[in-house]
Amino acid sequence: DASGPPSGAPGGARGAARPCAAGMTKARMERFKLRRMKANARERNRMHGLNAALDNLRKVVPCYSKTQKLSKIETLRLAKNYIWALSEILRSGKSPDLVSFVQTLCKGLSQPTTNLVAGCLHSHLFHAKAPPGFGAA
Repeated sequence: DASGPPSGAPGGARGAARPCAAGMTKARMERFKLRRMKANARERNRMHGLNAALDNLRKVVPCYSKTQKLSKIETLRLAKNYIWALSEILRSGKSPDLVSFVQTLCKGLSQPTTNLVAGCLHSHLFHAKAPPGFGAA
């Protein structure tokens, strides 16, 4: 095939994202490696920042648990539901009943996260400490 070397050959399908060393000078190859190292470091820092922000968000949504960490997507879904629930409380001026509040918080969440939220809210009410936004009945 005239389109390129076979997949097992250097520069083939496995190394397609890497520059062909045969066509690069040593200095150019070093510049390329340096650019990749810098790009990788930027991406690592970006991900560390994102993970730190998600950790902070996990601490302010209902049901923070040091032992069962919510996934990134579950954290965002729960935060969205919590913001919506609080805005509905402000709009209506009424505290919801426990079942409605849990249903609102758990909309679109996985079953394990739903169980965590329901158990956490039940535990809070059992110990007479209602979570923020929920008026104890």
